[in-house]
Amino acid sequence: MSSQHITGRAGGIVTLPPGDPEREAAYEHARGCEGCTRELEEAARLIELLDDAGRLPPPSHETLNRVAALVAADPGETAPLRSPWPAAAGVVLGWSAFATLAKHHSHKSAAWIESLIALGIAAATTLLAKRLGAWGAVVVCVASAALVVATGAEGDLAVRLGLKCVVIELVAAALPSAAIVRGILRTQSPVDAGELTATAAAGALAGQAALQVTCVARASMPHLLAFHLGGVLLAALLGGLVARPLAQAKAAGRRT
Repeated sequence: MSSQHITGRAGGIVTLPPGDPEREAAYEHARGCEGCTRELEEAARLIELLDDAGRLPPPSHETLNRVAALVAADPGETAPLRSPWPAAAGVVLGWSAFATLAKHHSHKSAAWIESLIALGIAAATTLLAKRLGAWGAVVVCVASAALVVATGAEGDLAVRLGLKCVVIELVAAALPSAAIVRGILRTQSPVDAGELTATAAAGALAGQAALQVTCVARASMPHLLAFHLGGVLLAALLGGLVARPLAQAKAAGRRT
């Protein structure tokens, strides 16, 4: 009889096929060793439990039919994914319209470069608005403030002109926001207040970018702070406020 104990090896031994020399030697030793006998018995019970757990019943006909229906379903029947590109196109459209239709244009290349950089930030934020959420609005507001700091100097508030500038930024904000709202309603995707806030702010930044090359008061710090930056902040606020009534309208539509 072998005198070697099987401590720690019982699990492997019981899985060996009958007639294996190592298995036979272990069981021969266990006949005279109470501790090794107990280990082999516990290991055998554990293997039986694992075998029982692995014997799962076959799927029912109902389950198989449901899986087959899903596989055969027309992909066109599923809800389409909502693309951010229409909103980004709205940002570019707003900038293009206000930058080209204005009566006055800057002849400084630096102003156009600043305008295009701001437009790029606005478009990129719109594309990433769903991922960035409210942080996208923070990025846009920081970019708006940086544009003001880079441009502004002493000057007048120009209130009447400033109100016109705010309207331009709000209209520019409405274009991508409308695209987002249309996408939400078309795909029945959830309403994200952060996404709407970032998108509206990005649209307003595109409007500010257009004003960078068209506004006659673009060098006046008081005007820029109150109306150019203020318009972006106001657009972000309004974008966030739209989320709740939009969600309520969607819920009412589902009930009817």
